[in-house]
Amino acid sequence: MLVGGILPSRNIVVTNNILHGGCGLKLGSGATHSAECVVQGNTIIRGSKSITGFARVTERDNLVCNQGAPIPPNPTVFIRPGRYDPDRASLAILNVARGKSVDVDASTFRRNGEGYRIVRALDYFGPPPARGIYNGAPMPSATG
Repeated sequence: MLVGGILPSRNIVVTNNILHGGCGLKLGSGATHSAECVVQGNTIIRGSKSITGFARVTERDNLVCNQGAPIPPNPTVFIRPGRYDPDRASLAILNVARGKSVDVDASTFRRNGEGYRIVRALDYFGPPPARGIYNGAPMPSATG
């Protein structure tokens, strides 16, 4: 993710992103007199983070695993409730150990008795890897 350019920037906020590979996160691409930026809650896997040219930087709670660095072996689940549709959420699973299933705690998103269906981003109309009625227990999600 590249943010900024030749002209100075101000009030840049980069939060709660999940990035994999590529250039990672690069803020300030040539500008030398940018004002301030906030970078927090981002997860960068097999990429890097670079912040240059800002007078004030607020940076916290970012996980960065550079290319070749060890990645946390335990599965990590990211749930981002939909901003525009309260019945949808984005789900990303970092499953380095390549387990066949990862439990997903959906308590921040679903209530008991509500239905759920997990779809694959690359096969949206294919059979869902998981579906059912949420009962408060972690939902199993096939990852293979």
